[in-house]
Amino acid sequence: SLALQESPSKHLERMSLLEKQLLDPITSAQTALQLEAIGRRSVDLLKKGLESEDAEVRFRSAEALAYLDQSEAAKVLGEAARNEPAFRVFALSALAAMDDPIAYEQLGSLLDSPSAETRYGAFRALWTMNPNDHRVMGEKLGDDFSYHVLASSGPPMIHVTRSRRPEVVLFNADQQFTPPVLLEAGPRIRVTSQGPDKIAVSRYAVGEPDQKRVVSMRVDEVIRAIAELKGTYPDVVQALQEAKSKGALTSRFEVDAVPEAGRAYDRASDEEQELAILEEDPEANKQSLLRSLMGNRGESPPSVGTDGVGFDENGMEDADSAGDTGPVKRFFAKMTGRTSD
Repeated sequence: SLALQESPSKHLERMSLLEKQLLDPITSAQTALQLEAIGRRSVDLLKKGLESEDAEVRFRSAEALAYLDQSEAAKVLGEAARNEPAFRVFALSALAAMDDPIAYEQLGSLLDSPSAETRYGAFRALWTMNPNDHRVMGEKLGDDFSYHVLASSGPPMIHVTRSRRPEVVLFNADQQFTPPVLLEAGPRIRVTSQGPDKIAVSRYAVGEPDQKRVVSMRVDEVIRAIAELKGTYPDVVQALQEAKSKGALTSRFEVDAVPEAGRAYDRASDEEQELAILEEDPEANKQSLLRSLMGNRGESPPSVGTDGVGFDENGMEDADSAGDTGPVKRFFAKMTGRTSD
């Protein structure tokens, strides 16, 4: 609870207690929220948490500092999003809430992460903060879906959605199909390889003249050709899914790879460190070890699958799951539990 009125001595006493609780991984989460509620008077104390050797203490301190507009939080939050699945959605949300160039830099660097949900989460945060940011700016293809081609040094990846807005994101512009290629893109469009370095995208429809586009093996050119021949979002996704299942697409293919809340933080590494200390000084560290063991639940984070996707005629999974993009908090608020006004 927050003290509305207290003497200077009581304030010092309370802040001293809060400092001890902040630096204890078992109590750091709740304490960081209390300090965030206190406001700028707690900034110096929270910055001490950034210097902790414990990853959880550093993250909790950085999260609170982010909502107090302190740029020092950005680097720690970037590390948490990159390395710890249990903190990832909260770290991305906090970075997205910061109006700070360092936070932008951290989100930009996460576009190259090997983790699919980290990369896509960073993309969503950057795009919602500023759709005109050159790193994530997209275009409409055929008035049907949003298309984004990102310059990324990470592993080649393609991401599509089955909820929210219809969207294809290419992480790396130079991704290519591998022949032989024989794909369907909906009921009217066929995608077939023509030798080792060309692909024909053909449209056949009753009552219409046949149409054909010959492009390179680049995924970007094939997607654009499908859209040019009046292919829809589900048509594009079908072609990509078939290519992946048939081995014609070596890039990683992900569907709705978004970070999730509700994951338990595994303190196993901290416990191993505590055990090593305990062997040296059992009496002095017994209580610390016990608290660490009690705090760990050992749950593994859920995996994000990429199995078949069902679309309705508008390219979405169902009406209830669709929604507009809105402010950045809208994307993360449901997962983090923070309010979004």
